[in-house]
Amino acid sequence: MSVIGDVRNVLQDFLAPELRAVAARFEAVESKIDAVNIRVSSLEKTMDAKFDAAEEKAAVRQEMILVQFERIKNLLDVDKRLLRLENQTSDKVA
Repeated sequence: MSVIGDVRNVLQDFLAPELRAVAARFEAVESKIDAVNIRVSSLEKTMDAKFDAAEEKAAVRQEMILVQFERIKNLLDVDKRLLRLENQTSDKVA
């Protein structure tokens, strides 16, 4: 039984402190990972907010472009109607 006791003492004397040190390192790494995860989550929320704001601006600009396009289209229609009227009056005069 002295061999088993010697092995047990070696394991307790050598491995136990090493295992505690490894466990402490793992805890430190885990806490750093948690801090990084919190930071990434915060940055993700910030980026989402910025993307949402950019999408809203793009939607407003698109609406403005569509309004301008409709105005131009209406002006072109007025030009065509005016040209038709001028042609009709010139045909009646001639």
